[in-house]
Amino acid sequence: MKKSYDYDTKYNVRINGPISSGRLFILACKKQTQIMPNNPNSWWNYGVSLEKLGKYDEAIDSYLQAIKQTPENSIIWRYLAEAYEKSGDEANSIDALKKSIKFLEKLNDYKELKNQGILISEILKRSQFKELSNLFYSTLINQYKHFKQQLSDKELNREQRIRKRSLWQLMGEAYFQFGERFESLQAFKKALIIHFEDLKDLYYTFSYLENLKK
Repeated sequence: MKKSYDYDTKYNVRINGPISSGRLFILACKKQTQIMPNNPNSWWNYGVSLEKLGKYDEAIDSYLQAIKQTPENSIIWRYLAEAYEKSGDEANSIDALKKSIKFLEKLNDYKELKNQGILISEILKRSQFKELSNLFYSTLINQYKHFKQQLSDKELNREQRIRKRSLWQLMGEAYFQFGERFESLQAFKKALIIHFEDLKDLYYTFSYLENLKK
């Protein structure tokens, strides 16, 4: 007897997300698009399941359905860029990646921005889309600045100081990748001034400072 979509599968999709490339998961994701056709996550999950099986054209169609419903979602645009890249469509991959970079400003959490930044930088390194690097790092730095400005220098609690230190560190990394070594150094110095707890903070900073000397 063939396995079919059931409650347990639907529950696992909701809890675990697109982690499996098996037939049952694809059936579950397809069913999800039928149950919730106006939910962009339904099409997103379905696209991921198809992409894992190498069905890039179908995955692209699914991501485009998701984007119709959430056109300023940087993360889905990144998935679309990767699917185009894998299908060999470089022009559309570049265009989708530009949109992903553009909509970084729509992300409301700096940790989400950090993760998205890491994944976009990996695409840039892998695909050699050098013309997008300057746009990406300048956009990333500006968004980190935006998050940082939300935290004043006065009366910060410990959690806020750690968050602001992390933002300075992330800016330091972005400046370094952007080729702005002086600005990178200044950002790492600011990170240590804002909050210093143990030797791990020093080690993290000095590992980058050593690279700045090269």
